[in-house]
Amino acid sequence: MKIKLIFLGKKKSGVLSDLIINYFARIKKEINSELVFFSNYNKKKISIINNDDVVILVDEKGEHYDSISFSKKIKDKIQNSSKRIVFIVGDAYGFPLELYERSDETISLSKLTFPHEIARLIIVEQLYRAIMIIKNHPYHHE
Repeated sequence: MKIKLIFLGKKKSGVLSDLIINYFARIKKEINSELVFFSNYNKKKISIINNDDVVILVDEKGEHYDSISFSKKIKDKIQNSSKRIVFIVGDAYGFPLELYERSDETISLSKLTFPHEIARLIIVEQLYRAIMIIKNHPYHHE
């Protein structure tokens, strides 16, 4: 099992970027994972998504989860699939139509709208949190 994070839009530097890299490094220690940034996404780049990947868009119009139910979803995908899970966070303009068409599901981080840099941070932190919940690590407090 592998998790791939694809972030559309420019890779920025600063505190948010540092936090994203920090959480991603933590994820990478726990599960095979990859992080990719695309500043100018086009149709040719959809080829980085394999036909058998499970593609999850992170979009405000998606399904809502709390941390526990999100961790259960991740655990289920890890245990019951040999496919790669690909999370894609759009840029300020969302996603190209072909990504909506290719996606297997769409999740939302909140009913609120976030700048894409903050959405990136939230998804990597929630993925790390989900992994820690699955491993019964005390990172997550109930």
